[in-house]
Amino acid sequence: MIRDARYPIGAAVAFFLTGVAIGSVQSGYFDPSFRYLEELAGFLKDQNALVIMGFLFLKNATASFIVLWTGTVLGIVSLFAAVQNGLLMGAVLSRQPSVFLAFVSILPHGIFELPAFFMACGVGVCRGCVVPVRDPDQGWIYQTVCREGPVFAVEELHAGEAVQAEDISPDACELGDGGGSGAADDGGES
Repeated sequence: MIRDARYPIGAAVAFFLTGVAIGSVQSGYFDPSFRYLEELAGFLKDQNALVIMGFLFLKNATASFIVLWTGTVLGIVSLFAAVQNGLLMGAVLSRQPSVFLAFVSILPHGIFELPAFFMACGVGVCRGCVVPVRDPDQGWIYQTVCREGPVFAVEELHAGEAVQAEDISPDACELGDGGGSGAADDGGES
C-alpha cells in the first residue's frame, strides 16, 4: 500500500512544505495556536519523560488515524491537514532565533513523527480515489483510479444499480457540435 501511495505521499510533502513557506512568512496569524502550545508546554514541563512520550505518541497516533481514515473524502482532509501542519511548523520555525536551533529543536520527535504523518496523509489521499467496481467472482470490490483505472467499463461501475450498459446509447456519449442536446443527428427528420 505504501509503494502504491508514493505519489500521494509526495503530494502530502509538497503541501506540507508549501504550508511551511507560507507559515514562516505569515506567522502572526497563529497567535491562538501559540497560546495553546505554550499552555501545553507548561503542562508537559512538570511531567516525567514517560508521560511526555505517551502524550506525544497518543496525540500523533490520533492525528495520523484521523488523517488516514478521513482521506476517503477525496483526500481533501488529508491534504488540508498537511497544509495546516506545515503552516504551524513554518510559524514555529520563523520565531526561532536561528534556523539551526529551529531544526535541532524539532529533530528529536520530528524525525519519526513527520514521515509517519506524511505516510498517513499519502495513504489517506490514496484511499480517496477508490471506486466500487463489480467483479464477477467477488461481487463489489474497490479499485483505485490511479492503479486499476482511470478508465472503467460502465457496466462495472456502481451507480446505484441504475446504470447498465444497455441504458446508455452511443449517441448520448458523442461530443456533438456544442448544441447541448447530446442526441445524434437523425438525418433531418423530426
